[in-house]
Amino acid sequence: MRHSPLVALVLVTTAASLVAACSSGYDYKYDNGSKKPVPTTTSTVPAAPPPKGPQPNFGATVRAAVSPPPISGGTLMVLRDGRVIAADPDRDRVFVVNVETREVQSIALVAGDEPGRVIEDEAGRVHVVLRRGGAVVTLDPTAARVLARREVCPSPRGLAVSASKGQVLVACEGGELVALPVDPSAEKPEATLVARLDRD
Repeated sequence: MRHSPLVALVLVTTAASLVAACSSGYDYKYDNGSKKPVPTTTSTVPAAPPPKGPQPNFGATVRAAVSPPPISGGTLMVLRDGRVIAADPDRDRVFVVNVETREVQSIALVAGDEPGRVIEDEAGRVHVVLRRGGAVVTLDPTAARVLARREVCPSPRGLAVSASKGQVLVACEGGELVALPVDPSAEKPEATLVARLDRD
C-alpha cells in the first residue's frame, strides 16, 4: 500500500519519537526467560551530596513489644490559665505542663486507653476521650488527678462542650452522638444517646 509523501513523513516522525522515548534512560531485559520486561535504570543524574553539618544519631532500630496507636489530632491544648495539657496515647498518660515554671505533672490511665482529644469546660475541668478505652475521663489539672471515668461508646472520637446545656458532647466512630453532664458529680452523670448518625 502506497502513502502520500505527507502521510509517510508523519509516520516516520512518529516512529522516530517512539524509538527515542523507549530508549531514554531504560534498558529492558527478560526476567528468568519470561516475557515480562524488567527496567534497569541507566540514569545519569548525579547522586546528591551528603548534607553538611553534624548529623543526628538515632542509634539502633528498636521494635516495640506492643505496637503504638496511630497518630491522632487534638491531643494538645493550652488552658485558659496558660498551662498545657498533653494526652499521650503511646504511654496512656496525660501530662499537665506549667510553661512558666517548667513543672510537669503526669496522670496515669489504664493501659490501652489511648487518650485522644482534650477539651476544657467553664469550671476548668479537663475532659479527655479514651479512644480504645470507650470512655471519657474528667481530670482536675490543678491536683493532677482523675475526677471521673464514664463509659460512652466503644470508640469515642470527637469532643465538645456545650456550656449552655452543661454537657460534654462526644462523637463516636460508630455514629453515636452522646451527651454527658459536664459536672461528673451530677445526680445522673452517665452518658445518654442524643442521636445516631452515619458511621465515621
